[in-house]
Amino acid sequence: MKRAPLLLLTFALWLLPEGAYAAPRLSARLLPAKGVQTGQSLELRLRVEGLVPADRVVFSDIPASPGVDVLSRKQSTSDEGKTRVLSLKLLALAPGSRKLGPFRAELLKDSGEVFSLEAAALSFEVRSLLSSSSAGARPPPPPRSLMELNRPLLWGVGLALLALLAAFVLYRLWRRWKQRPDQSLPKAPEPPRSPWQWIGEALQRHAETLPVALAAGNTQAWVDELSDLLRRYLGQRYGFAALELTTDELVTKVSRLRQRAFTAQELASFLHDCDLVKFARSAPPASFYETLLERARSFVARTLPREVEGGAQSLASTSSMPEEGGA
Repeated sequence: MKRAPLLLLTFALWLLPEGAYAAPRLSARLLPAKGVQTGQSLELRLRVEGLVPADRVVFSDIPASPGVDVLSRKQSTSDEGKTRVLSLKLLALAPGSRKLGPFRAELLKDSGEVFSLEAAALSFEVRSLLSSSSAGARPPPPPRSLMELNRPLLWGVGLALLALLAAFVLYRLWRRWKQRPDQSLPKAPEPPRSPWQWIGEALQRHAETLPVALAAGNTQAWVDELSDLLRRYLGQRYGFAALELTTDELVTKVSRLRQRAFTAQELASFLHDCDLVKFARSAPPASFYETLLERARSFVARTLPREVEGGAQSLASTSSMPEEGGA
């Protein structure tokens, strides 16, 4: 009968959920704990054991320690939720005695109860890398010459000089080849073109630009070019600089010609109509410009020399326009 209470207690503990009868505790561990030097990384592990999966653990911030910097922190769970671990990566910055902690954590039960857990502080020593206590003084290194040949650089400079020399030789050979005497036969100069060989093509091209000039409202320039074509033709046909003369001077010059197929009054009327559009900025109808073009063609057709057969057909010559000069 004396063993009955003990059996009942054992049975009651067996009925409790796993971990309900184990008191949670907080532990701290530093790796490595000894032989720490400046610039070395450390790992601090805070571990809470004896939990149930429904428990929540909140780790408090680690008190700052001079000469130690926190690089990162990571929290994990193990043992099916019965253990919570907080891992911190530390860096030892300065030598001397260092202390971390004390460490605290809050435990929140599923029932709403809150417990505080605490672990003792950890102390460790940080040694300087510059200290010669662990290693003897090293002997000075042997002297080293500062003047060393940079063979890749020398090869590069040599190849660059060879390339420049080859380019210079090729350039001299090319210059000599360009300056060699020309062995080909000289081309015969083209014979000068007579004015009636180019005026027909020039008037035809000018006639094709009339619709564009009418559409753009640029008839003054079109009439000015028509007047210059006839002036240049007459100058080359009869041997005088017609482009440098005024309208009155040109009419006077033509009136003194012995051989002409039109009267000075006809030329004066043509040039007057051209000046009316150029300077008075009048806007006659499109038929006016077509009539003006036909009058210019009539002047050319009547001044063709007798040896030119098919006078009107010669106006369609495909030869190019020469520079102004005597015929």
